[in-house]
Amino acid sequence: MKLLLECEDVNPDSADAGGRTPLSFAAAEGAQGVVKLLLERGGVDPNSSDKDGRGPLSYAAEEGAFDAVELLLEESACSDSADTHGRTPLSYAAQRGPLSVAELLLEHEDVDPDSVDTDGRTPLSYAAEEGALSVAKLLLEHEDVDPDSEDTYR
Repeated sequence: MKLLLECEDVNPDSADAGGRTPLSFAAAEGAQGVVKLLLERGGVDPNSSDKDGRGPLSYAAEEGAFDAVELLLEESACSDSADTHGRTPLSYAAQRGPLSVAELLLEHEDVDPDSVDTDGRTPLSYAAEEGALSVAKLLLEHEDVDPDSEDTYR
């Protein structure tokens, strides 16, 4: 990867047909070393989004890739960006990621712990569905979280 990124004619921020960049794929795999190399190379947008509006941070959060999430946040990745379905990195972390990723995201003031996606679902509903008790408890510690919110399927 280092050799490839040393080539001047290589665009480290090029997107595939679905709009995903190398950073997005590296973040989704939790490949911290590759994420770091790409961000250090320059010319890589930590807030790039694919055709579904998902950015590298959402992919890293979904996979529970703490180190990749941390690197992206250090590079000013938008911590509360919503995709075309209204899902935020926190909602992905609540559904699949470990507690540590949800905690890291919630350290940022702009993260809404009770964000609502296009189906009316919140991070708490995703945590409850998956039986992520520790994440659900963490979310319920925030006074902004409505434990009685209903989604569009209720």
